[in-house]
Amino acid sequence: MKDLMLLKGPMQLKCSFPRPGWRSATVLAAALAMGHSAVAEETLALRLSWGHQSPTPRTFHVRLATNNVAVSQWRGESLEPGDTLADGVCQSRAGADDVDALVANVSWAKPTKPPLKPQSIWQHLLDHGEPGQVARLKDDPGLQPDAPVLTVVTDA
Repeated sequence: MKDLMLLKGPMQLKCSFPRPGWRSATVLAAALAMGHSAVAEETLALRLSWGHQSPTPRTFHVRLATNNVAVSQWRGESLEPGDTLADGVCQSRAGADDVDALVANVSWAKPTKPPLKPQSIWQHLLDHGEPGQVARLKDDPGLQPDAPVLTVVTDA
């Protein structure tokens, strides 16, 4: 299983892929999950779609795993009869010009714990890096012990 970690601000989105072909199924959701606001509770609209590059229809199983992230208003989009969305798991057949999707609202409390001390290599980069690099590293949720994590779990 391969993982793709996408980081921006206080939100961390981790996509788990059992096979390399699954990457395209979750990158769209990751791109939508990169925004955040500066309020105590932050929210985003999430759309996760799959089947874009599958030449033939195949079965997809998709679920979200979270730590302190609330997922609400789940609904399927472009699901056909026989596709299911129950107990936070979507099972569908997609591919060959059939794209299925999950749409949900995601919210989390803004992290409040103090950041962790950076590892020595990161500290060197913080001390000697380019301004943009330093800003990204300071904003990395890996240093925030209570950062919200949303993991997209897929299985064929």
